[in-house]
Amino acid sequence: MKKKIVYANEEGIFLHVPWLKDLLIKKQNFVLDLCMHEDTIIEANYDGRIWDVIENKVVAKRSQIYDALSVGSHNGVLYDGSYYGKIRETLSGRLVDKILDEYGCYRPVHSFASHEGKFYASASNGVYEIREGLDSELITKRNWVLSVCSHGGKLYDAGRHGVADTLTGEEIFNLGRTLPMHWDQKQVNDLISHKGKLMHVFEGKLYDTFKNKRIRGPDKITRGVCSIDEHIVKRLKEEVFK
Repeated sequence: MKKKIVYANEEGIFLHVPWLKDLLIKKQNFVLDLCMHEDTIIEANYDGRIWDVIENKVVAKRSQIYDALSVGSHNGVLYDGSYYGKIRETLSGRLVDKILDEYGCYRPVHSFASHEGKFYASASNGVYEIREGLDSELITKRNWVLSVCSHGGKLYDAGRHGVADTLTGEEIFNLGRTLPMHWDQKQVNDLISHKGKLMHVFEGKLYDTFKNKRIRGPDKITRGVCSIDEHIVKRLKEEVFK
């Protein structure tokens, strides 16, 4: 067994099995984000619940819909981000920071990435380095960044603009859009680093980002996709697919 891709669509959460039928891990609607944390998979759901997917139990509950918009793991700690700009330690509920723009308006926190010992979040106005003490810094200003990902020693972000190197601004996959998002416009919904490749989700399908080539397999992906390690694949086989 090796690293595998886990993704969500309107039917539930699936384990991608190349050349075979993907395996249903859990029937679930409205999955907003997935991440690997220690020995399990964590799900953020639109209703504010945060799930341990393998054990099929709620590990935290937020008070409003979209209050658990994203989840991420950094230095052994699980975090969640909110549509309302809040970043919390998931299990303790402690507020780590609140993302506000220059006008004092909250900005939705769409995803997280652990990169070179630092923790980053993508928000609707750019990419932030997350720091303790309500001291997070906007390091890249860009409209509607939906995902941020560490890959090959570099940090990448994706969204309505396409895919770019976060720190240098180099365009990798360009959608040619810089204005605020409208509901009917295309966007890159997610990024993952998997088996040495940077991959992105566009129109529900998974692509090799640097080759801009579709990857055979997952289809109709919504927002949740992550790469999981072999020991988690083993847990799925022993506890879910037994």
